[in-house]
Amino acid sequence: MVLICVGLTKVIASALGAGELPVLVGLVLLFLAHDVWRRQFLIYTNTIQAVLMLIVAFVMLGSGLAYFEGGFGVLGKIIRDRPLLTQPVNPKKRPFPRLVRGGVLQFRSGRGYCLPAPHRDPFP
Repeated sequence: MVLICVGLTKVIASALGAGELPVLVGLVLLFLAHDVWRRQFLIYTNTIQAVLMLIVAFVMLGSGLAYFEGGFGVLGKIIRDRPLLTQPVNPKKRPFPRLVRGGVLQFRSGRGYCLPAPHRDPFP
């Protein structure tokens, strides 16, 4: 707990530009309050976490607003730039280009896992 408090103190104090002693005292009180009032504190920490997650979600949505300048035309931009991405099948590619690697070599490596160690149960 000491290393956690010290590490969090360094990070929070440098992020807030505050002194390390007040931040350390606040964190120690926070941890002690968590030990004393565990159930109620879990509700508060979950609420704080949910609010922070909402803030991060809105920041992430805001960072992508440049893609929606002319409305929700992302699909239109994709169709204009790379139309093959919007079709179900790309006619320029083979349907299963990695059949050997995906099927045959997977079977070979699985067989190689089971054969050298017969004492090991491959299906636990």
